[in-house]
Amino acid sequence: MLRRLAPVGMLGGGFMIRGLIAALLVTVASSASATTSVSYTEPVAAGVRLKVVTVDVRDPRVRIGVVLAHNRIGASERFASMVARSGTLAAITGTFFSTRSYLPTGDIVVGGKQVWNGRVGTAVTVSADNDVRFVDVRRNAQKDWSAYQTVIRGGPRLVRNGRVWVCPKAEGFRDPSLFKPRPRTAVAIKKDGRLLLVVASRPVTLSKLAKALVALGARDAIAMDGGSSTGLYYRGSFIALPARKLTNMLAVRLAAPAEVGSTRVASAAPIERKG
Repeated sequence: MLRRLAPVGMLGGGFMIRGLIAALLVTVASSASATTSVSYTEPVAAGVRLKVVTVDVRDPRVRIGVVLAHNRIGASERFASMVARSGTLAAITGTFFSTRSYLPTGDIVVGGKQVWNGRVGTAVTVSADNDVRFVDVRRNAQKDWSAYQTVIRGGPRLVRNGRVWVCPKAEGFRDPSLFKPRPRTAVAIKKDGRLLLVVASRPVTLSKLAKALVALGARDAIAMDGGSSTGLYYRGSFIALPARKLTNMLAVRLAAPAEVGSTRVASAAPIERKG
């Protein structure tokens, strides 16, 4: 037989209904908040159509980290596979790598531990309290990254203090294909502190992408691996899917309630070094 619920306001059914309503409101509010904290747009800036994931790093649930192929240096993995097993909300292609050894060209820090020293490019860094900074490092110089939870050294730099700043050779980049128009990925921080994961699917030069990012309001920005490595994921959709396997990606997720307030370590997976 069906049980009748007690009228609202009475012990038993009233509490049940109120509880259900409260749970529904919390779910709706949480979903709306998540949409506000991590969103997707396709703006046109300086004549370039961009695909942009915007991340509000002020949200205490936001976690930003590097995901390695098969959780180790020197391996490769499909972008879709990396996304699926890491449970990310959004992700973008990471730094460049050797197609022979699969070793990254730039430094990488995962969960506060440096797992690779690449010595080329400019780094995007994330502290335990989600302070995002872009750090210039001299070519071949070793850097102490102990103050950061996440570091990925890509490049070249595209924007510095709100102005176009493209000097790839000074950062150690020599590959001629890097300077030609190609699909691009970039990571930027806006003047209001929001993080941008950016893809230009149509081929553009570094300078043209830099101008587009400045028009978009970027304070600082660096390029990441592009061309056939170009990848961008957002909430169940692959906005851009790489034609090749990758060795690393930069990922965003929202922490579970129990994690909020704890140290923002973005990756709990064990890291294996090649060899």
